[in-house]
Amino acid sequence: MAYLAPLYAQPASVEIHGAPLPIRVLAQGPAETTADLQVICLFRSSPVNTLHGSLTETNEKLHGLLDQLRSPELFRGEFGETMLITPPVGSLGAKKLLIIGLGNSQDFSLQKNATGGRDFIRGGERPCGC
Repeated sequence: MAYLAPLYAQPASVEIHGAPLPIRVLAQGPAETTADLQVICLFRSSPVNTLHGSLTETNEKLHGLLDQLRSPELFRGEFGETMLITPPVGSLGAKKLLIIGLGNSQDFSLQKNATGGRDFIRGGERPCGC
């Protein structure tokens, strides 16, 4: 009998040694990732900056919560803006979700990307019990 590969392979995992806190990078879709904290980045909310790929899947698992949050009153996606939410039970594998704003997609740069990484290390500043 031939060996059949599993339909869902285990994610590739890389440990980041020497980091100020334990970090593990996975090559896996965010909607399926089990973690204490998951981080996603969103550009400024506008009709041009729609959700794509894994963000669409994550939004579906959250029953449209990302679409609801992306408003001038809640989360505009301005550069450096952060929001920490607790996903509804059973929606994501992550216990907490940190959303980091990247600002205008036309102005995004590697330098701004590094600042987003610092926001990740600093953590969310606007807790939301959504």
